[in-house]
Parts: sequence; structure tokens; C-alpha cells
Amino acid sequence: TNPADFCILTFQYRCDKEISFLQLFFASTPSSGVSEDRSVKVDGIPASQTWKTWKANVSESLVKFAWGKAGNCLRVDFGDKSGIKLYIKGIHFRGMTEQEKQEAEEEEENSKSEAAFENNLKSYLSTLYPSSTSVTSVEAGLTKITVKGNCSASGSYSLCEIPPYVDLLKTTKFEFKTALTDGTFSKEMDRYVERDGFKYDRTLSKWAIVENGDTKDKLVSHARYATEIASTQQLPAAKPASKKGLGGYHLGGPESDLDDLGITSITMNVSFVGMMSLSPSGNSIAHEYGGKTYYFDKGSVENYDKTLQAAQKRNIVVAAILLVAPSSSEVGKLLLHPDYTSRGIYTMPNMTNPESVNCYAAALDFMAQRYCGNDFSHGRIHHFIMHNEVDMGYSWTNMGSPTMETYVDTYVNSMRIAYNIVRQYDQNAEIFGSFAHSWAVANDAKSYVVKDMLDRINGYS
Repeated sequence: TNPADFCILTFQYRCDKEISFLQLFFASTPSSGVSEDRSVKVDGIPASQTWKTWKANVSESLVKFAWGKAGNCLRVDFGDKSGIKLYIKGIHFRGMTEQEKQEAEEEEENSKSEAAFENNLKSYLSTLYPSSTSVTSVEAGLTKITVKGNCSASGSYSLCEIPPYVDLLKTTKFEFKTALTDGTFSKEMDRYVERDGFKYDRTLSKWAIVENGDTKDKLVSHARYATEIASTQQLPAAKPASKKGLGGYHLGGPESDLDDLGITSITMNVSFVGMMSLSPSGNSIAHEYGGKTYYFDKGSVENYDKTLQAAQKRNIVVAAILLVAPSSSEVGKLLLHPDYTSRGIYTMPNMTNPESVNCYAAALDFMAQRYCGNDFSHGRIHHFIMHNEVDMGYSWTNMGSPTMETYVDTYVNSMRIAYNIVRQYDQNAEIFGSFAHSWAVANDAKSYVVKDMLDRINGYS
């Protein structure tokens, strides 16, 4: 019999290669067998040539599966890859240390806070705010922002601007307000303002109406992003000439492959963190955004140019898959999501502070200006696919293990920043989402259901 408070499964190990996850099966008896519905996946094992300790807190599973009685059986599956040499010893359950108890309490508080935020998000998206307090349109001109709407309710109200780094539902008192009087309103404001040390483009913001309070503002409308965005030029819409496309293309072989295969559309991976820096080098391209200059490695950029030029010559439609790689560089530190874990191949971009938002926006603006809004001498990107297979966010676009609602709220923010920048250069460019193939059920225990994500994204729209 396992004591109720012995919830830390642990052992010592040596391992020549990383094991990406462990799956634990909590069977009632050996004869009852194991089943997926009585299993959980937990963190894997990093490679180590010396003996190290692995541990996992499985307290929730012990309660959920009523496991720990005499006769119960535990099966451990070590990942899904063969050819790994693993040694383990001393596998057992133990009680929590004082530090582990404190960490568990903090995690429980965070879970409660996230659950409350999840409920607030659901409520916000399902609420039917009155038409008497509504933002009806946001028009972004070349130098001005015009926000129109209705405010016919009695009381004290304000139009609030919410930048990407301000959380709409966690903010109690909004900073950027414009007073509203009764009736229909049309507020014209400067598009660019000095804010937080940057020349901030208010096209990136969303706008909502609040009822002013002494200690807390009350949200009385949904927030609306720009509905019209002025473009610097009018470009023709792109449509593939056939269904024949190629995924993950880059010019590593003969250009004639595109002709021989009859390719009319491609996707290409774009990972900009490694080629972007905050200081110049002898081989960099300077790009100013938000009053700050960023630098892009010329050799890396010209490699993308070659692929895009080959596609442009053939009128091939290009969708660029935007990937944010974790990195210890200055740019990497700015763009690494604060909740990122090492299991992530890529990270959700950090959009929680002005400096990170400006850096992310600068990267998008550089690509949009170079590949969407010029004479196409460098080639053309027609559409942007935001990140990769976000339903499997823990691995492909990592920001920890949040609820789906929290994750989608951040993902929509990233998509909107991209949309509102790219549309300034090409009014026909589209922003796409990226999902794996499992639509109605999750790929695994840590994944989200694609259909649920699409429903939620549609709710924001």
C-alpha cells in the first residue's frame, strides 16, 4: 500500500539520449491491463552520462485513479523512440520535501488564477454587450487613427486603447483613455505616439469602451482591432494557377525543379531570431521601427531572397511559416515567452512588455516591407502562416502548458500584430493559422482540440 502523501515518483538514471516523455499507466490490477484513459504523460529524461535524479509529482493522478492500494499496478513507458540506452535504479514513491510542498502550493494558486482567467475569457466572448456602448469601426490611415462607435448610456465612459502588452481582462484601471460623451462618436487621433521609449504605432492596439470607476473600470463593449488599414500600394491579389504545391521549400537545388514539377505555390520556413540583432555588424541590414534600429544579417536575408526570387519569376504563390526559435541572444531573450519550457522546439513570441512587442513588430515589419511592399526585386511573400501546429503548442509553439483559452488568447494577439503590419504593405496578404491533422480529438494529453481552437479564434473575430 502506498501512503497517501507519497506522491513523488523518483529514480536515478543514466541515459545516452534524451527521452522526450514518460507515460505512466495506473492499473487497478496486473490482470486488468493498462489503458490510455488511466494514463498520464509527464516530463521526459534529459541525456546524462552520470547518475542523476528524475522525479515527477503525480498527486493528481493518484487521486484521479484512486491508485495506491495493495494489488494496484504501475507501468512506465519511456518515450516512443528505440535505440536509447537507459539505466535506472531505486525507483520508488516518496513524500514531498518542504520546498516541493511550497512549489505545489504556488502551482495550485497559479492554476486557480488561470482557471479564473479562463472563465473570464469565456464570459467575455459570450457576452452580448448593448449596442448603446459599442465600437463599430477602427480605421488606420497613414497618419491618423479614427475610432467610431456609440456611447448612449448615462454615466461616465471612456474609449480605451489596449496595446498588445496590456491584458484586457486582467487590467482594472486603463491608462490610455479618451473621454466619451453621449451619442455617436468619431475620434480621430495621431497614429504614432511616443510611448515607453518607442514611437508606437497605434494600429497594433485594440479599442474598447469602459465605464469609469474610482478603483476599477468596467468593460462595457468588446474590443475591436483595426477594420480598415491603409496600404502604401495597391497590389494584385495572388491565386495559384493550379493545385500543385510544395511544402517547406528552400532553394537548395536546381531552380528547374520548380518547372519540372509544375509548382504553383510553396510554403517556406522563416526563422528570423538567428538573423536579427540589436547592434550592427559588418554584414548587416539596418531597419528602423518604432524609433529604434534593428539589424538583420545580410547573408541570411539574401538566402531567403534567392528562394523568393526563384518563386517570383514563376508567379509562384508563397506562404511563409513564421517560426520563433528559442535563443540566448539579446533578441532571443526579448522574444522568448516567459512561460516557455525546454520541451518547446519553438516559442510563442513574448508580447508581455513594450520592448518585446516592438522587437517582434520590427521583425514582421522588416519582412513585410522587403517582401510585400516593394518592387519585388527581393521576391514576394503573399501570405504568412503564424507558427507551427499550435494545437501541439507544448512542442511546436511553446508557452508552457496553459489552458486552451489562455493559449488562444495569446495566439490571436500574435496573429493580429502580424495582420495589422502586413496589411499596411499588401491589402491582399492573408494571415493563416497552423494546425495538425487531429481535428475532433487532441493528438495527445498535452495537445488542444483543433476544432475547439478554431471555434475560439472565430469568437474573437
